[in-house]
Amino acid sequence: DDSSIFIHATLNHIKYALMNGDHGIIHILDLYICITKVKVIENMMK
Repeated sequence: DDSSIFIHATLNHIKYALMNGDHGIIHILDLYICITKVKVIENMMK
């Protein structure tokens, strides 16, 4: 499904990657963040 998206964070950026190969930066961070929770939506992962 080409609508699937992977979102991840580095020290300075929040980035995305699509199944079709597109990728990019969603936001440039001024401060360091630590991700503490991940939510998986089951019907979107199939």
